[in-house]
Amino acid sequence: MSSRLPRPACPSPRAPRNASPDGKFWLVNLAGAEGDVLGIGGTGGLLALYWKCPHLGCTVPWVPGFQGSQVNFPGVNGWFRCPCHGSTYSRAGVRVFGPAPRPMDTMLLSVNGDGSVNVNTGKITGGAADNPLRAVAYNG
Repeated sequence: MSSRLPRPACPSPRAPRNASPDGKFWLVNLAGAEGDVLGIGGTGGLLALYWKCPHLGCTVPWVPGFQGSQVNFPGVNGWFRCPCHGSTYSRAGVRVFGPAPRPMDTMLLSVNGDGSVNVNTGKITGGAADNPLRAVAYNG
C-alpha cells in the first residue's frame, strides 16, 4: 500500500500536515535539527509519522499552540499530543512525556524526481530515538 503525494501536498518546514487521511500519517518537513530533542544529529527533511499513539492506538493530533516545558523545551511551540493519555512528541515524533513506550512509528518514504513523494503505508517501523535520522532530504 502506498500513497503518492504531489509536490504541492508536501509541507513547508515547520508546518506538519495531514497530507493523506487515507494513509493515516502526518507528513512533516523538519528544518535542520528541528524535532531532534535528544540531540542525536538530525539534519532535517521529510518524515512520515504514523498517526496512531504507540501507547493504546489513539489518533495523535498536531497541536500548534501547545508549548513545551519552560525547563526542558523553552520557546518550543507545537507538539504532537495524544488526547487520550497526554503522551507528547516532538515534530520528529520523539516522545518527551507520557505513558507511550516509545516515539511515534514512521513509514517508509521516498522522493521522486518531480518533487512528489511516495509513502509506503504498509511499511511501518517502530518509533525510536533515531526518528530524526529517518528524515529524507527534500528540496521541493
